Amino acid sequence: MKVAIFKRKRKPVIGTLGWITATEIQGWAFYPNRTDVHARLEVRVNSQFAGSITADIYRSGLQERNGHPTGKCGYRFEFASPLQLGDKVEVFDVESGIPLGGSPGHHRFFLQRRERESFRIRRAQGENLKLFFIHVPKTAGTTFRHMLYDRFEQEEIYPNSALIREKDGYPSIGEFISAPRELLQSPILFHGHYPWVMHQLLGDNVHKLVFLREPVSRTVSNLNHFKNLNPNHRDLSLHEIYAIAKRHMSNLQTRYFCKSDINEDLSVETPRTMTQAHLDNAVRNLETCEFIGITECFDESIELVNRLYDFNFSAVKSMNVTKQKQEVSESFLDELRDDNKFDVALYEYGLRLFQKRLSRSS
Repeated sequence: MKVAIFKRKRKPVIGTLGWITATEIQGWAFYPNRTDVHARLEVRVNSQFAGSITADIYRSGLQERNGHPTGKCGYRFEFASPLQLGDKVEVFDVESGIPLGGSPGHHRFFLQRRERESFRIRRAQGENLKLFFIHVPKTAGTTFRHMLYDRFEQEEIYPNSALIREKDGYPSIGEFISAPRELLQSPILFHGHYPWVMHQLLGDNVHKLVFLREPVSRTVSNLNHFKNLNPNHRDLSLHEIYAIAKRHMSNLQTRYFCKSDINEDLSVETPRTMTQAHLDNAVRNLETCEFIGITECFDESIELVNRLYDFNFSAVKSMNVTKQKQEVSESFLDELRDDNKFDVALYEYGLRLFQKRLSRSS
């Protein structure tokens, strides 16, 4: 008896609504079976037609990471009038009527001059204080980054929105290191997927900020993110993706903090083998962070950072949340706990520090 093998039908369009500001949205979309045809998209605001656009802008990262042969599948749409706080934005493929990933999204951030000036007063008192936000993937970092964006002018941020659009993501560690020194003099806020040690490039009086997340949950979220965004991973199980990306995934939070010498290899994929010494160094470096937030305690974390910097942030809806999630077995969860034992220890220590600082600030 023959057993029929059915292949999973590919979606007619894949893409995402990745960026929402008061004046524009950005993202990408393409037809996986017809990459020579540019996707035509319809934009709606509060369920009302706002315009249409073709996804044909070149983005190098889309070519490298998302499997598009030319990378010409990005889009940018400017609104006729600025969005209001809470406005709903939707992006649909015209041909199929399918909404893109991340749609609907909402405009959650608006300029608050008073809070910006409040931080400038604190900065003046702190002798040119700079902020370095260490964005560990899948820890609510995208949400927090956009909240920070609303407290600074774009010329005060590195990398700013324009540079992230140009690179289709954060500049690489190598690009950050090789950036002209004068380029790093003006910004107040530095952020990205950069390890703790890179704050040494920014001079004195740099405050380090970070969010930590329960390691198994963070890893599963990261795997689902890889699965949804990389066409080469869509037909793989999370366990199969983990086998491919394990070197990058395991103990990632510890890797962000375990190095103290700016002259060593700064890739978060090294060292290949983690040891107790790496954890000990990560703990010491984590202690120097002026702000440690916890993803599972996001509201309380925002309360703490408000007390530290007078940002006056309010609660917001999370961004860059992985919507399509594949369930995992208990045996795989046990494997992840074992493989991430250093991250578990670092997270538990960071959680205790967070709780102490929150209590003290009250």
